[in-house]
Amino acid sequence: MFIPLKNVRTTRLFVEMNRICTEKGEDHVKYYWPKPGAGQAVGCPKISCVKLFAPWNWVIRWHCRDDRRR
Repeated sequence: MFIPLKNVRTTRLFVEMNRICTEKGEDHVKYYWPKPGAGQAVGCPKISCVKLFAPWNWVIRWHCRDDRRR
């Protein structure tokens, strides 16, 4: 499965998520991700919440897609 390291608007997602966890411990990231079936150039808005699980130095992420308006 292909997972781009940048989204369709060139946010370096995983770098940004790690930065947030390092600086704040937890927060959210808004970005655009390729819309399923529409190709890499068409994005739908997504939001990911990220939190550092310090005992294991893991970044935990969960997200949702909001393409109801498209």
